Amino acid sequence: MTRRFGPGQWILFILVLLGALAAFFPFYWMFAGATRGASEVLSIPPRFDLGPRLGANFRTLVENGFLRAALNSVVLSVVTTLLTLLLSALGGYAMAAYRSRFGNLMFVLILLTLFVPAQATIIPVYKVLVGLNLLGTYWAVILPAVASPFALFYMRQGFLSFPQELAEAGRIDGANEWEVFWHIALPAVRPTLASLAVFVFLFQWNSYFWPLIVLNTPESYTLPLFMNTFSAAASIDYGALMLGLALTTLPVLLLFVFARRLFTSAVLGGAVKG
Repeated sequence: MTRRFGPGQWILFILVLLGALAAFFPFYWMFAGATRGASEVLSIPPRFDLGPRLGANFRTLVENGFLRAALNSVVLSVVTTLLTLLLSALGGYAMAAYRSRFGNLMFVLILLTLFVPAQATIIPVYKVLVGLNLLGTYWAVILPAVASPFALFYMRQGFLSFPQELAEAGRIDGANEWEVFWHIALPAVRPTLASLAVFVFLFQWNSYFWPLIVLNTPESYTLPLFMNTFSAAASIDYGALMLGLALTTLPVLLLFVFARRLFTSAVLGGAVKG
């Protein structure tokens, strides 16, 4: 039996469709501008069709070091994501599976750090990195991001839903604690891991302020720093700038599209558990 929409539902559908088009249009304009020359991007009236200068704009970006910045962003984002997942999963599992007064006190202290403004920790973290002689290296970007209280809290909440009866069954079958964690508990929280990976990757991929402070050579710049430098040039090539922004945005869009089911299921699951 076919369900028919009433007038109110059609109005709601049209409003949602218009909102979706309004949200999508800036992205389309950015991708269309990536195929045009510098003067055509800012032409009046604006042109929204595709142009012939995609290859020329890409060559301009490559000649200015875009590929090096993209490689830096990929390395930093992937390494940060993997290390954050590993450390937060280990800590979250320990806090969820082995509860004690000391563990609860540590969890409360970690939660309290979430209320400390990030700006208040800039100078102490910077001085620690100077003392470790890590300034100007990739580790100066990776290590502060890996020590994430939010990631630890997120994984602990995920492991709270893991039934301890499965862990006990594994121990009875002869598995040690590492095997219980790696082969039984960790696969059970894959949606939580996937959604956290999306959060961490997006945060590091779009991070601008902290890499600007600790990275001091153009060769080590990430994509946000490269695009800022490129857009601050005396003569701005708006077509190449649009292409650089499109290529910077594209991995984020693809990541969300492919991981959206795991992402939404973990977020909704966390909302239900409270």
